[in-house]
Amino acid sequence: MDNKTSFTTEYSIYNVSVIDYTDYFNTTTKSVRRWVHVFLEWGLLVGVVMALFGNTIVIIVMTSKKNRNSAAAMFFTALSVSDLFIIIFGSFDTMLKHFTDYGRFGNRYFIIFKNVTWLTSVYTSSWLIVFIALERTISVTFPYKYSTICTMRKKISAVIIIVTVFLTMNMSFHLVFWTIHTEDGDEDWRDNIPNISRMVEWLDAVLVFFVPAFLLITGSSCIIRGLTKSASKLRANGSNNSNGKKTRNNSIIWILLASVIVFLLTMSPFYVLFVLDDQGLVSESEIIDILWDIFIFLKDMNAALNCYVYFLTGSKFRNDVKCLFCKLCKSQTNVQSNRS
Repeated sequence: MDNKTSFTTEYSIYNVSVIDYTDYFNTTTKSVRRWVHVFLEWGLLVGVVMALFGNTIVIIVMTSKKNRNSAAAMFFTALSVSDLFIIIFGSFDTMLKHFTDYGRFGNRYFIIFKNVTWLTSVYTSSWLIVFIALERTISVTFPYKYSTICTMRKKISAVIIIVTVFLTMNMSFHLVFWTIHTEDGDEDWRDNIPNISRMVEWLDAVLVFFVPAFLLITGSSCIIRGLTKSASKLRANGSNNSNGKKTRNNSIIWILLASVIVFLLTMSPFYVLFVLDDQGLVSESEIIDILWDIFIFLKDMNAALNCYVYFLTGSKFRNDVKCLFCKLCKSQTNVQSNRS
């Protein structure tokens, strides 16, 4: 995959990267790819701003007093924190390196910290969506057993286990394999172990996308099937779905289903191209290079879009955001009136 890595900055032992524009404008390439890079550069800037703003709003809303005891709010808060770390230590870090001399100040241990944090967040983000899907599947399929199966303590424990497992795994890779470097620091440890680069790339692909995608599609199918059966029973009994708790649960389900669609649309192009490239089914060309750049950009933007999916599909979350901004406007108005 030389055509990919030559245009990206590797953040770790894994070959999952964000676009690096630093050397691009110093080379002579065809005009089509140059304009693609210009577009993606500005797109990356907009995406970083959207992610920082949107995920911060989600954290504020989900940790507010009225949402604090909600298990779903706890999961979505953890997901937003994870997405923030992906953006800060991924796309935002690349932007700083591109526009400033920030890259000169990083020592080895700071780089390890960034890599481990970023990778752990990437894994955690994918698996948090899986756990949300599992929790919603249980609530639809086994509604009467939901309160005993999915307790708040179990959900908190699930988040802690996810973070701990992936943090330990990524720290182990970095702290062990980085010691294979020679004293001058120029030797890549992957050159010392046959096929290790391909192994870790596939490990990343399987754990970040393929297994989560399979579980998300399966869980979403079960949820849709359960909702269809529930709606059929309600129509047969001649009752309407006016229960406030059911309405809130359905709102969370629609948020989840929309998030799953965004996950699949933004992540699958990169990993499908990864498989085709690994199997030698695509050849090096300018078109393939452009596709790598676009698909890597889409993959990184997954962390920026989740918060806006919540706003568009979740009526309760949308109302909470509106209330938050109304309070901010009122407080600002009061401050200005007191000053005058």
